[in-house]
Amino acid sequence: MRIAYATAYDARSPVSWSGTEYFMWNALQGDGVEVDLIGPLDQPLPQLWKGKAWLYRRVLHSRYQIERQPWLQRHYARQVSARLEAGNYDLVLSPGTIPIAYLETSKPVVYWTDATFAGMIDFYPSFTNLARETVRDGNAGEQAALERCSLAIYASEWAAGTARQHYRVDPSKLRVVPLGANLRREPTAEEVAVAIAGRPTDECRLLFVAVEWDRKGGDTAVRVTGELLR
Repeated sequence: MRIAYATAYDARSPVSWSGTEYFMWNALQGDGVEVDLIGPLDQPLPQLWKGKAWLYRRVLHSRYQIERQPWLQRHYARQVSARLEAGNYDLVLSPGTIPIAYLETSKPVVYWTDATFAGMIDFYPSFTNLARETVRDGNAGEQAALERCSLAIYASEWAAGTARQHYRVDPSKLRVVPLGANLRREPTAEEVAVAIAGRPTDECRLLFVAVEWDRKGGDTAVRVTGELLR
């Protein structure tokens, strides 16, 4: 099988989506599967879109998401389509709806992500107080992706439920498959057992890992550590 893996950002970088795109790409390769990267995709006139987002934030006091702009999503789709024409692929896979929302192709299209646009509204700080234009465009893009795809894979039942709740979708398209652990190598059961047995019993070691400190609860982790020490 040959898969065209379409991402708006560079999937070769572990920084993109906290490494999810990178590790998904690596995990899919092998066992007779060939994965070709389509991305990062070109975003034209970045200063124009940034200026518009600034205007919404400072003047209209709302959040404007550049990546939900229909013209930009169609521009992404044209780039993906051009690459598909140059190769013989069995499947198009994307870790999100944005690169494939308006993609025109005869190939099966699948996306695998952790949330729908509607499910994120007022759920994350960056999705709070969204501009009406962004809400309209974001939902339109999400609906377009659901209509075009052969499968919509979500990392949780919650995410799949928001697709059923907020969009018109054939339920047979929806799947729930949790994302992996973003490990370069999966440890064996024996290695895990040895690591557990080697933990100290006279001290507690805490590890907090996050890109977004506030949203992931970094302040809570510090307070818990302080209480444990006290």
